[in-house]
Amino acid sequence: MSAVPLLDLPQLRDELERCETMSASRSLLPMLRRSLVRHYHLVPYASLQAASLGLRHQYQQNLTALMALAPFPAPNWDVQYAQTEQALLVLEQLA
Repeated sequence: MSAVPLLDLPQLRDELERCETMSASRSLLPMLRRSLVRHYHLVPYASLQAASLGLRHQYQQNLTALMALAPFPAPNWDVQYAQTEQALLVLEQLA
């Protein structure tokens, strides 16, 4: 059994990659970010404790960034995409 009980990480990865290639789907990025916050809250405490210190630090940084209110004007789309991809990568490493 996976340490992270998340069945749809591959689906999130597919949707994120689709966001990058289709300009019309770029409006999905905020939805993906909200979904990642929910997934981050589902990571078991034991899994976090078993992870390396660096991975735990990345986890906390990503969660803070995902939960932060979007500044105005919004950051560059490429920056938001990179942050979202990094957050998903950390979840995949914890799985």
